[in-house]
Amino acid sequence: MAIEIIQLTPPQFQSATDEIIAVYRATFSLPPYLESEMQIAQVAKSLPEQPTRLGFRCCIARASATEPLVGFAYGFAVQSTDWWYEAVAGQMSRARLKEWLSNSFVLAEIAVMPSERRHGIGGQLHDALLALGTATKRSALPYRTAVLSTPQLDIYAMRLYVSRGWRVLLWDFTLPGAQCPYVVMGLELVSGQLPSPCQDGYTLPEESSQGDCYPATSLGADFDLDGRVSSPRICRLPRLSSATRGNEMFRLTLDQLFDLFDPLVHGELEAQLSREGVAALVVFEDLNPESLYFGGRTAVAVGAGCTYITVAECEGGFIEHAMQRQYAIAYYEKEGG
Repeated sequence: MAIEIIQLTPPQFQSATDEIIAVYRATFSLPPYLESEMQIAQVAKSLPEQPTRLGFRCCIARASATEPLVGFAYGFAVQSTDWWYEAVAGQMSRARLKEWLSNSFVLAEIAVMPSERRHGIGGQLHDALLALGTATKRSALPYRTAVLSTPQLDIYAMRLYVSRGWRVLLWDFTLPGAQCPYVVMGLELVSGQLPSPCQDGYTLPEESSQGDCYPATSLGADFDLDGRVSSPRICRLPRLSSATRGNEMFRLTLDQLFDLFDPLVHGELEAQLSREGVAALVVFEDLNPESLYFGGRTAVAVGAGCTYITVAECEGGFIEHAMQRQYAIAYYEKEGG
């Protein structure tokens, strides 16, 4: 499906608020956000005020003028009077604050209908909002940097931003009212070339036909082969109980499970699923863009005879390998598991 990316004027934004909040509800009512109807109603109430902000820009995505809106992104100039600025400023040094939050544009919201994801729409909205040139990726906006905040467990958003050169400024950031840890990221807009987010030893894969979702490498594709004590130890995240985070794991189809791993290890996945007593595979991923093993994944077998009997035992947990920490993000459960 061909998608049009359109920049809205303030009056056009006002006319599209109902469609925008429909996309917002469909996106942010899901994990890891889990926003309530009360929170969404507050956003809807504040939406008409957004075009009055200094430097406001909004881009939308739709198939045609007669088709419903499938995505949007908007932002504005960072101002020291904003609640977001105050929350972030309290966690930054004065020098870092001057470097990243003076003469800066904040990417406030970006959302794509869940049914339309994995088609590159989020990336198109991102580039259009920041006025990034197709060839040079130099921004035409009159700002030195761009900043944003997003949940650490929103793996698709994290992959999109890292692929565009965003850098982590704050990790494990607590946003007022949020139910999960956030990361604050920054992007240089005037360098003319996006900085590489990768470290030696691991390179992010090129963007594929999957759009915002990148193919996994076999890096970190370890397996709980026998369920003995030597299998990865699952820990609990500080400040967050499994009851808070349990619903943040995505249930996968078999095809989706295979999509998360390199074809070279698909045989290992099949072998795990064929083991007697194995009811599910839980997928853990390193979500820290500053980690040498960012994107590394582990599939842990769950069931009778394994260290962990149920998927629920893995909810809200992470496993630690050498030099990395991987969080539980998704699971595949066999029929009758």
